Amino acid sequence: MSTASSSTSVIDNEVAEEKVHPEAVEPEELTMEQLEQVFDVLSEITDRINLMNSVYESDLDRAFHDLEQFSSTVRQWSAEQIPQDIRRFYLSHLTFHREIIADIIAEARSLLMEERREYLKTLVRYHKDYCAWLDTMEKALSRS
Repeated sequence: MSTASSSTSVIDNEVAEEKVHPEAVEPEELTMEQLEQVFDVLSEITDRINLMNSVYESDLDRAFHDLEQFSSTVRQWSAEQIPQDIRRFYLSHLTFHREIIADIIAEARSLLMEERREYLKTLVRYHKDYCAWLDTMEKALSRS
C-alpha cells in the first residue's frame, strides 16, 4: 500500500468515527441533524460498495459488512418511533438509497466484472430484500 493510500485510510477512518452511526441514535429522539449524519454514514458505505464497479483496490467484504450492519440497525426502527416532523425526510433518504443501489447494480451488470460477480449477487439480494422492507415502511409511514 502506498503512503498516499495509507494516509487516506487514516483520514477516512477518522471522519467515519466522527459521524453519527444509527446504533448510537434513539429513533424516538432522532433530530434532523442526526438524520443527516446517519445517512452521511450510509452514503459513505454506498460509495465503498460502488467500488465493486471499479478496478481500484477496495475492501468490498468490509463495505458489505458495514452495509448489512447499518441496514440491520435501521430496519429495527418502526415508523411510529420516527418523530412525525422528520418522517418525510427519513423516507426520502431511504428511497434515495434504494435508487442508488439500483444504479450500482445496473452499472455492475453492464460492466460484467467476472471476479466481482458474487458481490453483484449479494447486492441484488440485498436490494430485493431492502425494497420489500421499504415498501412496508412506506405504507406504515403513510398511515401514521
